[in-house]
Amino acid sequence: MGKAGQILTLLIVASAALLVESYVVLLYAGDSLSGIQLVISHCAIVSALVGYVWLARRNTLDLRGPLLLAIATFGLGPFGAGGTLFVLALTPQFKSATMFEDWYAAIFPEDEVNTSEELAERIRTSDHTPRHQQSAPPFGDILSGGTFDQKQHVIQTIMLHFKPAFAPSLLLALQDDNNGVRVQAASAIAKIEHDFTTTTMERTKAYTRTPNDPDVILALAEHLDDYAFSGILDREQEKVNRRESIRLYRAYLDLRSDDLAVRISVGRSLLRARDYSEAEAWLQESIRAGHITPKIVLWLIESKYRLRRFAEVRQLVHTHHEMIVADARFPVKVRDALATWLPSNATRHINTLTTES
Repeated sequence: MGKAGQILTLLIVASAALLVESYVVLLYAGDSLSGIQLVISHCAIVSALVGYVWLARRNTLDLRGPLLLAIATFGLGPFGAGGTLFVLALTPQFKSATMFEDWYAAIFPEDEVNTSEELAERIRTSDHTPRHQQSAPPFGDILSGGTFDQKQHVIQTIMLHFKPAFAPSLLLALQDDNNGVRVQAASAIAKIEHDFTTTTMERTKAYTRTPNDPDVILALAEHLDDYAFSGILDREQEKVNRRESIRLYRAYLDLRSDDLAVRISVGRSLLRARDYSEAEAWLQESIRAGHITPKIVLWLIESKYRLRRFAEVRQLVHTHHEMIVADARFPVKVRDALATWLPSNATRHINTLTTES
């Protein structure tokens, strides 16, 4: 039996089911049938439809229509049979409907060399480039003034090569005037959140298996820290992640106490958690233990500033300003801000160093 024959048979069976079901209901409404007789008649009709499904399966025919008819009629009586006929009548009108794969490809197009691959390459190479030589991918510029296709490519690239520093660009895309851009950005954030949850579970399992492995501890701590910093997660989850990352960083330092980068991460995380007193105590203890770097000094300056200990801020800047100015990783505006805390002669000296750098 061809496809046209299957459809014709289904139409005949559905029409018959509708007529018989309607007739039975009318008889019941006119008190010609009792409630038990109504139920028996309905079960007989459904049984016949189940037999029709069995015949279709035996002859390896398309089962979707017969199954829909049997299930709908069982649950809704004549309305189910009528609804099946309605669906069959509309089916030809939607043969050209967009398939899911095509719709998904339109939302997340494959990267094109002229935009996405170029940006992705800049992201990959940025990991191996000194920070002061890096130029950030112009995601914000493209999302603010680019075409629809360019914005699509940028969001796709961010999703495939996501780093927490790219989160503000996605949040910017959520406010775009174009609904398509907003939908794509929301879908990208949902995927990133899913990937975050999956990675968290994997790294948590590894940590549970080997809780004293410093590399495993650090991997989980950095993962939680990165997403707490990204701003994509909700506020409560952000706080939970930050507290747990601080705990894991400290556990890691119990095993590798000379890791300056992690010491800095603890101080920075405490500051972002607005625990300024604990951040100050942590950073001061690090300096007393001989772990002193320009970043540790800067975070200590900020913690004291947040605690409104301005005299101590001034003293710290006066003591360490040359070390900070000599570090080209810090933007000029940061060094200029520090210069305002210096006496006038030191200010002239710091401006000279800034110019020379």
